[in-house]
Amino acid sequence: DDVSATLAGDSHAAVGCESCHGALQAHAIDSDNAKATTIDQVDLCSLCHATNPARPASQPQVDIDPHREGSICSECHSPHAPSS
Repeated sequence: DDVSATLAGDSHAAVGCESCHGALQAHAIDSDNAKATTIDQVDLCSLCHATNPARPASQPQVDIDPHREGSICSECHSPHAPSS
C-alpha cells in the first residue's frame, strides 16, 4: 500500500505498523472499514524520540515537555515519511 511504500525507503522502515497502531488484523483484511487505532502521539513518539543521553547521537531526539500541551507530533512531522 501507499504507506508501506513510503516507509520502505525512510528512517522508519524497520518500524512495523503495529509498533505504533497496535493489532491491525482487521485493518489488513478490510482497510476501508477497519481503521488503524488513533494514538496519543506525544506519548508514543517520546518512547523513541525523547531526549535521552543513552541514545545514539544519530537518533532524532526532542525535549518532550514543551510539546505536551496542545501539540501533536504530526502537526510538524510526518511519521509515515519522517525524512520529509
